[in-house]
Amino acid sequence: MELSNFHRSAVLPFSDPREISPMGELVAHLVGHHDRVTAAIWGGGALPLPFGIPATSASEHTATGQCRYNSWALEEDQIRRCLLLGSSNALADQELLQLILSPVLQGNTVVRVSRLLLSKFRTFNRVISASAKTLMALDGLGEDGVVVLKAIHAAAARLQEQEFSDAPIFDRWDQMISYLLVSMGHERSEVFRVLFTDRQNRLIANEVLWQGSIAHVPVYVRDVVKRCLELDAVGLVMAHNHPSGCMEPSLEDQAMTRQIVQAVAVFEVKVFDHIIVGAGQWMSFSENNIL
Repeated sequence: MELSNFHRSAVLPFSDPREISPMGELVAHLVGHHDRVTAAIWGGGALPLPFGIPATSASEHTATGQCRYNSWALEEDQIRRCLLLGSSNALADQELLQLILSPVLQGNTVVRVSRLLLSKFRTFNRVISASAKTLMALDGLGEDGVVVLKAIHAAAARLQEQEFSDAPIFDRWDQMISYLLVSMGHERSEVFRVLFTDRQNRLIANEVLWQGSIAHVPVYVRDVVKRCLELDAVGLVMAHNHPSGCMEPSLEDQAMTRQIVQAVAVFEVKVFDHIIVGAGQWMSFSENNIL
């Protein structure tokens, strides 16, 4: 969450102006007392807390600007109200995880497990993108918790896919890139995906053809050609991820891409691009003139 998008400057009836954190602003609005916003809501200072909150429970800000709340995190009904007011962006990652997991984890367990998840994976995106096997190894989450998190991840990817699947792919290129980042960007092993298009450049199939290891995925040119013919596709976009986060294509990546371009061209199928994604980044073979 980029706090700069939500902060606004406010002059408070204390010694000097401060910036109110987005969650603090919401809490102050809900209780109707902006003049009682305190150090816990600002994220600093030593004024007394008016809401019965221990001074040691003040919110903290990480180096990236993300709010991090301690044991006094908003109660579930307040978090729900936050969502109903359309202020979901003001929720810290831990609070969002607690709400999502609350139907399957009870009481202090949901708080503890949410903290463990963020301690291990650092961000909400990485939590829901983690493999089911990795999540199952986390103490206290359990199968039901894993199912909930993977369902959220699947829903996020489905939402992104539907943003570009009903129009010519070139009209929704940015949405396609967003989908690839959500669906593949945090995978711990390499995955090779192909998006097949029809004569109107609309998506007709979106398939993961191979999964590999942390540094390699096997790709078979003839199988790509075979799938193009089965689908009567006339265009395609290839995509794979680099778990290392390095966006530079390897020599093997470049050679494989050239082989597929040449093989499908025999059947009048055009490769529009090959996209590499990873850790919130992406690169395009086409844009870098190496297609």
